[in-house]
Amino acid sequence: MSQDLLEEAIKALSINNVFMRGFKASQDESYDPTIGDHLPIIQSKFSPVTVTTSTVENENADTFYVVRVVLETGVRFIEKDDGSKLTDDEIKDEDQVLNFMKAEIIATFVAEYILTKADTDNKAIEEFAKKNAGFHVWPYWREFVQNTCNRLSLPEVVLPMYRAPNAVGQGEWTRRPIVPDSHGMA
Repeated sequence: MSQDLLEEAIKALSINNVFMRGFKASQDESYDPTIGDHLPIIQSKFSPVTVTTSTVENENADTFYVVRVVLETGVRFIEKDDGSKLTDDEIKDEDQVLNFMKAEIIATFVAEYILTKADTDNKAIEEFAKKNAGFHVWPYWREFVQNTCNRLSLPEVVLPMYRAPNAVGQGEWTRRPIVPDSHGMA
C-alpha cells in the first residue's frame, strides 16, 4: 500500500526549491579542537517534521499548489573533558550527552514541490515526505556540515548515505554514533 501511495506522489510532485530556513552553530568556549588529539563521538539527526500544502495564484491568475516539507537536521560533537570515550549507557542518556556536548550544528531545511495533481491523496504526500524529501535535502545538508566544520575548526565529518526515517516527525539523534577517523572518514 505505501509503495502505491509513494508512486502516486512521485507522479504528482515536481521539485521546485530547496532552501535553509535557519541554522545554529555553536561550540563550547572551553573546547579547542585544534589542540591535541580530538576524535569526539558525533551524533546526527535528520527528520522531516511537517508537511504543508498551499494554494498559490500567479500573475496570470493560474492556481497551483505548493507542498513544503520541513526537515530538521543536526550533528553534535560529544567528548569527555578528560578525552576518554563515553560508554554505551552514557550515549543513551540524553542528560549525559548534553553534559559532554562540545559543539553542535543544527539547521532547518525546506524542500518545496509543485503539486501537479490537486486530487493527490494526502497520505501519498506524507509518504513522499517521509521517504523521498530527504534525498533532495541531504546533499545540501552534507555540504553545510562539512563547510561549517571547516569554519569552526571541528573534526571533518563526512555524513553517511541517506536513509529514510520511518515516519514524519520521528527522527531522533542517532544511537550509533558516527566516529570520524584521523582522515575525517565516517
